[in-house]
Amino acid sequence: MSPPPSMIPKTFIRKYGENLSSPTFLTLPNGAKWEVELTKHDEIDYPSKSSNGHEDTDESDTSIQILPNCPLRPKRRYTSLLPHHRPQKKMKTTCTSGRIRSQKSKVHARIRQLTRIEKAKALKKASSFKSENPHFMVVMQLSFVEAWYLSIPVRFTKKKYIQSGQHVTLKVGDKPWKVLFSISGEKRPGSFSTRWSTCAKENGLQVGDACVFELIKRNINGVVLEVTIFRY
Repeated sequence: MSPPPSMIPKTFIRKYGENLSSPTFLTLPNGAKWEVELTKHDEIDYPSKSSNGHEDTDESDTSIQILPNCPLRPKRRYTSLLPHHRPQKKMKTTCTSGRIRSQKSKVHARIRQLTRIEKAKALKKASSFKSENPHFMVVMQLSFVEAWYLSIPVRFTKKKYIQSGQHVTLKVGDKPWKVLFSISGEKRPGSFSTRWSTCAKENGLQVGDACVFELIKRNINGVVLEVTIFRY
């Protein structure tokens, strides 16, 4: 059983049909030529869109049918009248698999939890901070950077500089951030919440950064802590 013939669009036939002869030749992109036969099919309706946008239901149509056992002509050099687009060359990359693994490992190191050694290293880096004002230091863990709260050491909360439920202003540079302080019991660490996650993100805090919170103001109007960031 022979395959169905390939069809030529009616718009093409209307413009160039008078110049077509049978048999004719199809030139392939690789230079080869196929000899094909043009036949008319009056008994089959192949609806198509005409130039004015309406569906054409004329039963007269022309199809292309490749002749059986048609040998390919030898490849010839030719000049096409159609614009010729050369395939784009693939860009070479200098990024080796080793570099990719190295970059992935660095990213992974920034989002995982810190080890005790890494935490000690971060604390040592921030130990250069000196102040007579009450202060505490926190090394950013993954939960502090991505979550909505920051845990505060017990040794600071037990001195009751801040009352549970009180709003605290964190001063990072010249910009203030108001957070909520809360504590669930006496010998338990307190926490900053409410806008803490926004403060962490907008100041670019990352895992391993050490932050020193220094009490610089405490009166009837509230509490202000100045934040000094030591990048990991």
